[in-house]
Formats: sequence, C-alpha cells, structure tokens
Amino acid sequence: MKHSLTLCGVIVAQLLSSSTLSRALPGHWQARETGLTTSLNGIAYGAGIFVAVGDQQTILSSSNACTWTVRRQNSASPLRLRGVTYGNGLFVAVGSREALVYTSGDGINWRTGIYNVEERELNGIVYAKGIFVAVGYDSTVPCSYVLTSTNGSIWFAHLLKPNQRLNAVAYGNDRFVAVGAAGTIVTSTNGMDWTVASSGVTSSHYGVTFNGAKFIVGSEGGTTLASSDGINWTPVAPASFTVRALSAGNGAVVAVGDYAGNGRIHPSPDGITWPANSVNCPRTLRSVAYGPKYFVAVGDGGAIVQSSVPQVSVKTLPDEIEISLLSGEPGRYQLETSTDLRNWNPLAGYDFQWAPTNNWLLRKPRSLEGPQEFFRAVFQP
Repeated sequence: MKHSLTLCGVIVAQLLSSSTLSRALPGHWQARETGLTTSLNGIAYGAGIFVAVGDQQTILSSSNACTWTVRRQNSASPLRLRGVTYGNGLFVAVGSREALVYTSGDGINWRTGIYNVEERELNGIVYAKGIFVAVGYDSTVPCSYVLTSTNGSIWFAHLLKPNQRLNAVAYGNDRFVAVGAAGTIVTSTNGMDWTVASSGVTSSHYGVTFNGAKFIVGSEGGTTLASSDGINWTPVAPASFTVRALSAGNGAVVAVGDYAGNGRIHPSPDGITWPANSVNCPRTLRSVAYGPKYFVAVGDGGAIVQSSVPQVSVKTLPDEIEISLLSGEPGRYQLETSTDLRNWNPLAGYDFQWAPTNNWLLRKPRSLEGPQEFFRAVFQP
C-alpha cells in the first residue's frame, strides 16, 4: 500500500515497507529582499555560500539565501554576467566582453579572469571532470563558442558549428551537454571536442540539468526533452511556461521561467512529469540552484526566491501508519487525503499549526485492502 505527504499540492509517494525518511518537493517559496532592481541571471552554490550574478556586472553572495551582500557592481556598465558555477575551490562567473570571466576563491573577493573587447558572450558554465566548461556565442565568426579551463586562469577557446547561441551546459553520465537556440544540442566527453545531437525540435533551449538518470532540457513555450545519453532525445510532458533554467537536487527537479510577463516556478520529481500547478511570481526568473537544503531562484528586477525545507517521515507500524512533518515553512497546514491523486478531501480535525518546536504526528489505522490512499499537507498562506 502506498501513501504520500505533500506541501502545497506537490506530491511525493512513499512505499511504506519500513521506517523511511523523505523530503517532499519544494512547495512554499519565499521572496528575499536585496534592495536591488538590477536583473540577476545566474546563481550557484559552493563552499557554504550562494553566489548570484547579473546585469551591471553585479555579484552578490549569501550564506543562508536570506541575507545578501553586494560584492561587486558597476551601475554605469551595460555589461552583464550571465552564469556562475563552483568547482575546484573556485567560483567562476561568465558574461560578455570586459565581463567575459570573473573568478573568486571565496565568493566575496573577485578578479577579472579574461578581458575581451570583441563580440563574444558566455551564457552558462559547469565544472566537472576537473574542467570548467563555459558556453556561449561568438558573433564575429559567427559560431557557437566554448571556453575550457582547469584552473580558471588559463582558458582555451573552441569554435563550434552550428552557428547558434549556446545558452546552458550540464554534466552527467560522463558527458557534457550544451543547449541553445533553434533546437541546438551539442555533446562532448571532454569539453573540447563536440558533436551535434538532434533534438527533433526547433524551439530555443534555455536550460539543461541532469537528474541522476537523465538529462532534462527546458525550452521556449514549455517544450521539455529527456535523454539518458545526451544523444537520443524524447519529448516529455511540457511545462506550462517558457523554461529559462533547470536545477536538480535532493530528489527534485525545479524549472523556472516566465509566462505572459510573470515569473513561474514548477517543482517535479524528475523533470519528466509536472504534478500540480506552477507557482506564479511577479517577475521573470532566469536561473535556479540547489544548496544543501533548498532551491534558490533569481531573476529580473533583483528577484530572489527561496524554497521551503520540507522533510517528511513515514513509518509503518504493525497496525498503523505514522506520518510526521519534521520541517517546512512555519505556519498552518491542512491534511488532505485522496485515492486517485486528483480529487482531494480535507480530513476533519487535521488543520494544524506547525513550527520547528512542534513536530506534527498522524497515526492512522493501517489497511491492506481497498484502494491505495494518499495524504498531503497543504500550506495555508
């Protein structure tokens, strides 16, 4: 028999064979204030801190995703930083022209890694297999543009066909996968030699991540693709908005983007199915990253949004099931039940206040007959 507990209608089923500990999909999101109106385009986590980058060469850092400090900004500059990653003890941020590459050992003090006055841009970067791989576009050729480095100081350029802008790059299954405009997908096992893969679509791809088993690509209009090897791609359930970025962590994939001028967030267990509805935000979100406990998304107008930290314990007893909400956003929750994951009914008497000092516990008679039963705890705003 299966049971589940969710936050804000995002479902994670648990097979109750023993005592288990599970984290529900992120369902409650909290906006964080920075005082900035500058758009943020990239975010990464490493060495215990988050680093966000954006227009006007803006760089911010935070140890908790709640309080942010501006580390660098040039309000007179038209240049933007577009992506950032962490690896080998180093943060590397990438952008265009004079802001092509910045590096930092602590996320606080930054130096220029490459100064480039030509029309080149880097939009995404990843660290894997002992190498930084940054992807973008060189309009002087024109062609797809890749930079690689083992130390963040010495970089090697690789010019690729087709002549399309690359927007993002990810690593998994011993392969780098970069995606871009007009359905472009290219793959590499070493970051230097690249092969074009057919995506089967012409929509522009903006985000790519690896969920532990498959690469997931998010695109304009919500088009979503999946592949286990980065070469053969299959359309999967589309998102309900243009996906600008994807991030995987803690058994979840989170897509962020925009629809009709508003930002959108949608958590998924795998990036292949998209349960419940997307979360609406006032401004377009352009990047998302997972830290040790939560996802953080950034976007236009200095937007920063942080997920809650739900943790669910499910335990099977001889005659009962025991479900407890161990962590989440403090507040009021309503327990609901369903047999088909579509129609939900509140359980009378299970409208409860949760706080870190008040772990909530449900015990219910266990039955091995009848339809399977699911539970969810819905946050009450």
